[in-house]
Amino acid sequence: MSAVAFPFLRPAPSTVAASPWMMRLDGRGYLTLGGHLDHWDYASDLHLHRRLSLDLPSIAEQVGIAAADLHLRAVVTLGTAGGRLDGTRHIIWAQDVGADSTGHDIALSIQSRDLSRRLSLTTELILRAEPASSGPLSPKRAGMRLWSERNVVELEHGEPRFPIEVISFRKLLPHRPNSALWYLDWSPQDFSRDFTSAARLYINGDNSAFVQRVSEGDELLLRLIMSSIMVQMTRAALNAECFSLDMLENAPGSLGGVIGGWIRQSFPNQALAAVQMLALLDPAAFDGILGALASPAEGDDGNG
Repeated sequence: MSAVAFPFLRPAPSTVAASPWMMRLDGRGYLTLGGHLDHWDYASDLHLHRRLSLDLPSIAEQVGIAAADLHLRAVVTLGTAGGRLDGTRHIIWAQDVGADSTGHDIALSIQSRDLSRRLSLTTELILRAEPASSGPLSPKRAGMRLWSERNVVELEHGEPRFPIEVISFRKLLPHRPNSALWYLDWSPQDFSRDFTSAARLYINGDNSAFVQRVSEGDELLLRLIMSSIMVQMTRAALNAECFSLDMLENAPGSLGGVIGGWIRQSFPNQALAAVQMLALLDPAAFDGILGALASPAEGDDGNG
């Protein structure tokens, strides 16, 4: 095992006590946040809490800066989407740390509609200001990171989903026929966009019976909706010059990558031109084969 040699002094891990993240979803009781968030969806109400306690005298001594001259800032950064790296990141909580503030309760309320695929929380202790005096190996520049911890939580099982929202179509589509049961809001202009942010499915909140069936997870209804969506998006991709099956390998989480996955599963070992020809000459067969992806596999009871 090799040790990491940092370019400046850092405090020992024992000087920072960070409790586990506690999670509350949709008003349920608090639970310890694990590697996967069960029962999460884009309409969930997500709250997180942890306690951060610091031994500032020990931290100051170990980094060679007088305690009265040590100015720190505790920061929590939220990341989401992406592959190995976060697609988006922003600071969601920050608080200055001084000699008179050694304990901090971190409470976060996160909008689930802004999340996709995974959630990462990075807690850091950062030098806030240059100390007036310090040792030769002490951290000296504002922004230097003295301590860091990252927690990653998977939100999705398997293929990414897109957000679903219930809304009045009389408000959403005031100048169009608004008796439709659902409406897919997306654009086929940029297939490189992250799939989960490129499309949103709206359910007509004016039809309470339909909303109830969707909320209850009516299997046949959800299969019909998903089948219709897959056919709509795939047909648009096949007609777009900027779409390529190479996106499945080069950008698997993108709009084009996910649609490319549908095509590969439905029409294995077929060139894109052959799939385009089938969609044009035998639309019923094309729609049926592609729509079958929304059905449970043989031997699956639909609940897996």
